[in-house]
Amino acid sequence: MRPKKCNPGSPVQIERHDPERRSGAGDHLYFGCGCCSCCCCLHSLGGLIGAVMPSANGGSVSAGPVARCYWSFTVVLVIGIVLYSSSQDTGAGLGIIALLLALPLVQLAASLLTLFCAAVWRAKFPDEAASLRQLGKITLYSFLGALVGVLATLVGLKLLG
Repeated sequence: MRPKKCNPGSPVQIERHDPERRSGAGDHLYFGCGCCSCCCCLHSLGGLIGAVMPSANGGSVSAGPVARCYWSFTVVLVIGIVLYSSSQDTGAGLGIIALLLALPLVQLAASLLTLFCAAVWRAKFPDEAASLRQLGKITLYSFLGALVGVLATLVGLKLLG
């Protein structure tokens, strides 16, 4: 098969051959269901960035240790999931992928545990209204960040798919 366009001045000629037995897959970029596609990372990254925003601002001093409690629970839950998954037969790789997929749910669980701690240990959280407002901002921004990540993934799938 001869090339469609021949450039006589070029020392290298590139020629595309048709497949011998099957039709070609085409020039499609398959996006999704793989670790390198970022579909599992964008919503997790968005949730983390969303949760960091109100934590970094700090809110009022009277909000107490809400952000520290939230991030402590998040880290403990993440480490617990990684340790549990590495003790299973499937290994830590599958657990880390599952963690990336479920990180917004882990963040929601950390928010609920922080809310429980704020209700039980009122002495640790001096201003209850400011503490709950700070926790609400962290949870809301985390959810919105995860939602932005999902929307970015869907736009990427539509553009590249």
